[in-house]
Amino acid sequence: MKKYLVMLFVIVISQIGKSQTCPDYGSASNQRLKILNVLKNREIVESKIDKSVTIDSILKFGNDTGRFSDNKYICVVGYCVLAKWGGPESCNCKTDDKSQWDIHLVISSDSNISNQDSCIIVEITRKYRNLHDPIKPSDFVNHKLSISGYMFRDDEHLGESINTTTTGTKHCFRKTSWEIHPVVKIEILE
Repeated sequence: MKKYLVMLFVIVISQIGKSQTCPDYGSASNQRLKILNVLKNREIVESKIDKSVTIDSILKFGNDTGRFSDNKYICVVGYCVLAKWGGPESCNCKTDDKSQWDIHLVISSDSNISNQDSCIIVEITRKYRNLHDPIKPSDFVNHKLSISGYMFRDDEHLGESINTTTTGTKHCFRKTSWEIHPVVKIEILE
């Protein structure tokens, strides 16, 4: 009997963490990362589109750290080159639960561009996925998309972005550290 009670206790304790939700600041350990995670986990609310921001202006060459602001709501049209699950990140409390992960889309301005270092990153958060039918990364690959959402400069990727690296482009996998994160609306155009 004691053995069964111990097993039951272990099962209950192991489920406690799973039933708790991840706060908007995630599991960040410092204030800067907490602020970034709150921006990543913004509510899915449409706003007035800033038409001055286009996919070409986002992909423009040169240091772009001050080119945009995190409060711009934009809509761009581009082609999905690659899509994948984001995995455990501090914004999702580093969970192994795939239902809490973001979907990362690599978007180019032209259907003939496939190099990730010529693309922007777009992230579909769990909040968006919870509002819509089940979606998966493969739903978007090789499609022309209309994507609306908030601009976000992911400072964690400054050194991995061609426009902001200071150590050379060998380890860059993206053109810019600016993202659309979170996505508020996404439509498959073709």
